[in-house]
Amino acid sequence: MEEMVTVYLLGKKYSVPATLTIMDAMEYAGFKLVRG
Repeated sequence: MEEMVTVYLLGKKYSVPATLTIMDAMEYAGFKLVRG
């Protein structure tokens, strides 16, 4: 099983896989990001 880490995004707590970058973690948590 993949190791999960806790991140806080905009004041909310999320558990995301430890291998993700912060940008990928935000998308994993449901945020829509516009790049470019």
